[in-house]
Amino acid sequence: MFLLNTNHKRNVTTEFASLCVVISMAISAFCFPSDVNNVKEDTNIDSSETGEIERFASDCVITISRTSDEENPTETFTEAADAENADSDESSTDGNEDDTLPQDPKEFDYLFESEPVVTKISFEKKDTINTREDDKAIIGHIKVDITDVDSFDLSGISFLSEDPKVAKIDFNYSMGFEDLYYKLTPLSGGETQIYAQTEDGSICSEHIKVVVKKNEVEAIKIQKSVTLERGESLYLEPELTPKKPRNNTLTWTSSDESVVTVTKLGVIEAVGYGKAKITATSSNGISASCNVTVSIKERKMNLYYDSYIESNNHVGNEWYHSATVNGEYYGESKDEEVTLKVGDKLKYYCASEEDDSIPDKGSKTVNHTVTEKDLINGFTVKVDVYVKENRGRYKGNKAHIVYQFIYKPADE
Repeated sequence: MFLLNTNHKRNVTTEFASLCVVISMAISAFCFPSDVNNVKEDTNIDSSETGEIERFASDCVITISRTSDEENPTETFTEAADAENADSDESSTDGNEDDTLPQDPKEFDYLFESEPVVTKISFEKKDTINTREDDKAIIGHIKVDITDVDSFDLSGISFLSEDPKVAKIDFNYSMGFEDLYYKLTPLSGGETQIYAQTEDGSICSEHIKVVVKKNEVEAIKIQKSVTLERGESLYLEPELTPKKPRNNTLTWTSSDESVVTVTKLGVIEAVGYGKAKITATSSNGISASCNVTVSIKERKMNLYYDSYIESNNHVGNEWYHSATVNGEYYGESKDEEVTLKVGDKLKYYCASEEDDSIPDKGSKTVNHTVTEKDLINGFTVKVDVYVKENRGRYKGNKAHIVYQFIYKPADE
């Protein structure tokens, strides 16, 4: 009798089991051609038949037996084979107990564990980012550490802002797999944090603070002082910080519009003489000022000259009064137009004389230098002449004669 027994306990495929059957049948046919009567794929064959083939697809056990007239060892061999198979099954079970694969698929996870594709994400610059509303987008760089380039998916990196109403961050472009560039767009005043992370959130970069200032006027710069002549105009061009705020409308005012006026665009005009302050104010209360002086070098002035006796006190009844200005005779009164310049020096000589055989006399000289203020506002020079009685019962008495020179701007 010939026996071929194949037992596979580790999920042997059906094809391999079938191959074993074919091989067993071929060997039996070659070795025992006259005694093999039947081969059946049935697990329930009667033991009295002369030939027996048992096939188990699950464990691939094939048994072939032969009997003769002289001896019938089938029963003995079968018992031995059963014992051998039992021992084999027991030993196989005992020996492979730890090697049996788990039935739950989740228990296979440990077999496929590997290092993450992305191990680190970091910003090139970690300082606070300061910007303002309406500014251009900022381009920045992050570094991604990758373990497997072939498994890396660029779309798996997300750029996030904690407050996208303040500023948003988007992927911009890449230089290779590890150098990524982002675009940060400021939207409204406030603060937020930006960061980058993998799709599952397992790897995250540091958080970078972003401060977005409101796009309002922070400072105004105009000329601190300017000197004009009457009739001149000048545009006080303001310099704003930032250069292009959302509301760049300024309100312009003059402290003295009789000296200088200003338009709503900041154009000043010298309409008088003197000093005034021009102020520019933004809608959020930021302001700057310019001190304007309207100067004058020369001006036509109307001169009104006159003399009169303030008090006589019995010094005389008849008088002669005369005056000269820089040597020009003015007599007792005069009304004329003169041109004066800043710095002109004026010398006034005034004299009074009593009409008498032995007249009493008096005189006085006064000097005056023309100032800018004189030309702007006009001025008056007053000369007081005193005449003393030199004889008679009123000897010692004094007469007071006033000489008055009044200058007024001719163009007012």
